Amino acid sequence: MTRWAHVPKLVAVLVCLLILIGCKDKDKKQVAAEAERARMSLSKASGDLARTKKEVADLNEELHAVKEYRDELQKQVTELTEERDNAVAAAQATQLRITSLNAQLNGQAESLNLLQKEINNIKTVIESQRATIVEQQAVIEELQKIIDEQAIIEQQEETVEQQEETVEGGDAETP
Repeated sequence: MTRWAHVPKLVAVLVCLLILIGCKDKDKKQVAAEAERARMSLSKASGDLARTKKEVADLNEELHAVKEYRDELQKQVTELTEERDNAVAAAQATQLRITSLNAQLNGQAESLNLLQKEINNIKTVIESQRATIVEQQAVIEELQKIIDEQAIIEQQEETVEQQEETVEGGDAETP
């Protein structure tokens, strides 16, 4: 832009000098031709300048869009990093919970084994007591039989004693 800024001033100065000097016709034609070339160069330079300004404006727009896109990508990277960090923290917390639950499960498995052993011992005691009860029932039945037999024997003995008393009492009456 600064390079082309001097061209219009230079052309104007050249044209003024040539007119003031009052050159001959040939010189005037040459100066006019040079002035025309200078105007064409100036026109071309103006066109080039306009295109350059447009290109600069387009590049500035593109740069602005790229910066916005970069900022958006940076925002996404930040969000994804935060999500990843949160996911890692959640995974670690879950792993700790799993470890804790496994330890708890192992403890419960040991407790379950102990309870199962205790249940088996209690079942053994119950079976033993049932066997003892059956044996005691058999003994009780045997004792009941013995008591019943003893009662019968005692009754028979009483009957025999009564009969003996009756017989003795009858013998005593019969002198």
